[in-house]
Amino acid sequence: MVCHIVNSKEEKLEAPYLKLYSAGASPFAKKVKALLNLLKLDYHLLNLDFSKKEQKEPWFLEINPRGKVPVLEHVDSNGNKVVISESLAILNYIANKFDTKREFSFSFDDPLYYDALEWSIYYVSTFEPAKVQQFIQLKQPVEEQNRQILEKANATLDDSFGFLEAKLKKNNNGFLVGDHLSIVDLFAYPCVVFGSVTFDSEKFPFVKAWTEKLDSLKLFE
Repeated sequence: MVCHIVNSKEEKLEAPYLKLYSAGASPFAKKVKALLNLLKLDYHLLNLDFSKKEQKEPWFLEINPRGKVPVLEHVDSNGNKVVISESLAILNYIANKFDTKREFSFSFDDPLYYDALEWSIYYVSTFEPAKVQQFIQLKQPVEEQNRQILEKANATLDDSFGFLEAKLKKNNNGFLVGDHLSIVDLFAYPCVVFGSVTFDSEKFPFVKAWTEKLDSLKLFE
């Protein structure tokens, strides 16, 4: 695996290639980098400068009109291009294209595929938005925080950590789905540990053990 740094949006790449658009320490892009590295895939990395609002420039909005990272660009040996945004979609695309041995994912005919899908949908629809809201509010001076939004986010996260705890306890092998590290773990971990507030390790010991296990793999550095 080699990560090739792309220094300019004008830099031309020779097919076939994988190109990841990221920005600094984005927890969403970290998920994608982790899977690319686990699969030992060569890829090109272009980091956008958010301080210069590069993600809102016309050239990038043509790639992703929502102006968000990560974005994956895959060009095959025939020059066919696929562009995907949203980290969950990107992880599934990479898994279905390149994880042929299903070391970190599940095949469509495996019942665990739907277990993984169920948790991923819950996570992206409930846990992640609450974590983002909590982060946004806590970045503000105390007098400018919206206490109602913050309290709602905190309550949602407390429930979500409870569900995560129960899932890990039931699986009882240190992973969220199945008996091995999967894209579900990669998808959940960066936002679980993101921000100044994480979780009560005494209240959620299985979550604590899970994060420590993922920490030890050093996948998100």
